[in-house]
Amino acid sequence: MNSNELIVYLLQIGNSYGLMARTNEQYEYLVRVTLSAYLSK
Repeated sequence: MNSNELIVYLLQIGNSYGLMARTNEQYEYLVRVTLSAYLSK
């Protein structure tokens, strides 16, 4: 699973919990920042 697939997966999880109704861009930004920080370790 590459990073883009992981981002899509996390976005789908967020969608299933209704977290992205108004914060899609903010959530995606948070996912990308978290993922990039994780991958840089």
